[in-house]
Amino acid sequence: MDISEMIQLQRQFDSLRQTTFAWSSPISEKDSSALVHNVLSLAGEVGELANLVKKYERGDFSYDQLIELVPGELADVLIYLMKIAYQTGLDLEKAFIDKLAENENRFPRSQNLEAPKKEWQEELPETRMFLRMSPPDLHAEVDKWAKRASSVASDEVTRTLEISADQIGVTLPTSRQGKFAAAILTSIFAEASLLEGRPGDREMVWSRLSPVAESYHLTRSQLAALTAGVGSISKVLENVFSDRKVWSPDE
Repeated sequence: MDISEMIQLQRQFDSLRQTTFAWSSPISEKDSSALVHNVLSLAGEVGELANLVKKYERGDFSYDQLIELVPGELADVLIYLMKIAYQTGLDLEKAFIDKLAENENRFPRSQNLEAPKKEWQEELPETRMFLRMSPPDLHAEVDKWAKRASSVASDEVTRTLEISADQIGVTLPTSRQGKFAAAILTSIFAEASLLEGRPGDREMVWSRLSPVAESYHLTRSQLAALTAGVGSISKVLENVFSDRKVWSPDE
């Protein structure tokens, strides 16, 4: 269950429990009473979590007992975070992803002391992160990762992509970088559930994918066909972007 599904469940739960306080009422500039209530409640739940840790620290109960009690308090904190998100109309998942990206820049990854200096290890981002990007940023990211994949992948791995495409009847781009761009775009295309009867989503996501797809001479129908082999294609990408691959930051 992802965060959007959890928020929807919480919203349904709240909507069935209208008492003297409208638990699911929208928060706006005209009526921010629910915001005040939720933020104070959130602070209270964080306080209860802190109180548990305080009691553990002074020896009131064991670590095992603490761990039994903590999940309930964490759930209470999460509930109020989700309530604030949906009642204000904010996208909590997007906020998390944006903050994660911001923190990537603020807090550089720890360097492996055994690795050569000026080298790092990276993994291909989750496809949801690609879907959050604007078309120009998406284009730049796919190009970057396709270039890196083409520089480290073996001929055998590249051939695996070609075989997967041949079995489906799709011709991949000629260049090595183009083949991996097609693989990355296929994963994004499949993640967006473009083939599950949601026309609005299909059009929105394709509008983001089309600039980079067209730059590699890939059509919408080609990507749609490639999703039939997305399992093997994704496996190839996982193998290429494993923790065994190291790049120079100058690449």
